[in-house]
This record gives sequence, C-alpha cells and structure tokens, in this order.
Amino acid sequence: MSVKELRERTQAGFLDCKKALDESNGDMEKAVEILRAKGLAKASKRAGVDALDGAVVIKNINQVYGMLFFGTETDFVAKNYQFCQFADNELSSFIESDNSNITNIEIDGESFANRLGYLAAKIGENIVLKDYCKMISDDQGAVFSYVHNKLNDNFDNVARIGVLLKTKGATADVAKQLCMHIASFKPIALNEASMTSEQRALVGEERKLKDLVLDLQSYLMDPSQTVAAFCKNNNIQIVDFKVFSVK
Repeated sequence: MSVKELRERTQAGFLDCKKALDESNGDMEKAVEILRAKGLAKASKRAGVDALDGAVVIKNINQVYGMLFFGTETDFVAKNYQFCQFADNELSSFIESDNSNITNIEIDGESFANRLGYLAAKIGENIVLKDYCKMISDDQGAVFSYVHNKLNDNFDNVARIGVLLKTKGATADVAKQLCMHIASFKPIALNEASMTSEQRALVGEERKLKDLVLDLQSYLMDPSQTVAAFCKNNNIQIVDFKVFSVK
C-alpha cells in the first residue's frame, strides 16, 4: 500500500504515514489504527490547555437549522480551512441526524470525540465542543440565522458570533435586526419567567435583570422602547432564540 493512499485516508503527514506503514509491515488497516492511536494520544496531551478562542458555525438544511460552538486555543485555528471544513461537515451530519446529541453520532464507526481528537492532533491545538443546538422552521414559527465577524472567506457560515431566532410575524429584514440585537447584547433568556435557577443566580452578581432578559432590553434599533414593546407594537412573537459567542 502507498503512503499517498494512507495520507488520503487519514490526512496525516508524509513521514507519519511512512513510519506507520513500516511499523505495520505494509498492512493498510493496521497503519490506519497506528496513526489514529498516535493522533489521539497527541491530542490528549493538549486537552488541559484552555481553549479560549473559537468559532461558531451555522447551517440550514431543509428548514432544520443547526449551530455549533467550538473552542480553540487561538484564532489561527478558528480561521483554518481544515477546521472550518470539519465544523461544517459535522454540523451537516448533526442536522440530518435524528439524534439530538451530536456527541452520540458515529460516522464510519468513529465517535465524535475521536473525530475531533484526530483533527486536534493534526492541527496541533486543543479543540473542544462547547455547545450546540437545533431549531426547526414550522407552523410554530420561522427560523432566521445570523453570523457576525466571519472567520474564513471560504465559509460564510463560520464566525465569532452566531444567532438563531424563531419568530412569528417578523419580516426577514426585521428578523435580521432582532438577530443583530441579540448578537450585540447577548441575552441569556427570553423573559424572566423562562430563566433557570442558574441564570437567576447571575442577577446582581454579573449583570442586572434588564441586561440578561431579551424582553427587557432596550431595542438596538430604537432604544426608546424595549424589545418586548417593539414586538408587541409590531405583532411579532419571539418563540425561541440562541446565541453563541467567542468572548
């Protein structure tokens, strides 16, 4: 078996592939396993390094929207073509799967954790999945997506901030403006009633209630009224939203 073929299968470097083939006496499958084991071992060495940078990727397939939030050590990796391609492919698999937990999705017998580990080993940085979600356009509301601060010219859906918004009664232009507001102010709950106990614990410690709750925030496009007032005056209902942001 050739080094070229092994590189195409594993995306590993020339010397690593050559060594793996030598070690396996030319057995392709054994060489693949050798490279995978070494790759995961290499990735595990960086697992404790803080992944404070990162990227958000958004996609829509047949009105099913998905969003993934990855942490990386540097923006160099977040802008990397190979990383962006991986994130885009993984999101497609997530959207097209009935599984609501992306970490449970296997591809060609490989777990998500292993696939991510191979990528981290090849790139040479710790990469972690920080969060993920799905949102569906249906008779309960239309979903709109928005990204801010794109990271790679080849991927319009990879950025530092991503928003999904499900709403009734909003035009595409108004929905975009609402998404821009959410991206700017990063609320953690739609209204006070929907706040979890963990979210409520932030009130008075990090931010005021009117800063945390979308309905109570002064609307970006018209600070004279709250988001709730704007929506009421324009017969708009916000059903759900999600925002991921690289700090």
